[in-house]
Amino acid sequence: MRRIGTVVLLLLGACTRSAANHEELGDRAYAAGLFVDALAEYQLGRRADAGSPTLLAKVGAAATHAEDYELAAEAYRTLAKRDRSRADEAADGLDRVARAALTANDRTALASALTGLREVAPRRPLGRYVVLAALDAVDRGDTAEATALLPVAA
Repeated sequence: MRRIGTVVLLLLGACTRSAANHEELGDRAYAAGLFVDALAEYQLGRRADAGSPTLLAKVGAAATHAEDYELAAEAYRTLAKRDRSRADEAADGLDRVARAALTANDRTALASALTGLREVAPRRPLGRYVVLAALDAVDRGDTAEATALLPVAA
């Protein structure tokens, strides 16, 4: 009986170790260009350690490559909130997300990225993105968002 308990404890320890390696598995998948797989691993790692700024940055990068622009924008916005010293990195990530969302014609993700840029780096010029986001807000009937974006667009 004691022997079975030891085996069970060893198996549980092995499972815990593999669960803690999601970030490492994600890094391997990312390096191999398997961005969807990397994102899945980073998301699993994020469940275990939601506060890790490094992991949030990796989620943002992998989500951008995997074309999940809304998730990428959310990850970069959270990164800036959790670690103000990485606000420039988050703003750069949000800019990349905005460009990619614009190319993909994903207006919802574009609006999310622009909102994040306004929060993270309010002095950063938003250029052509703002007009599109304001028009999208008007189309959705969100006059508050459109009104907030129009002065920036001007």
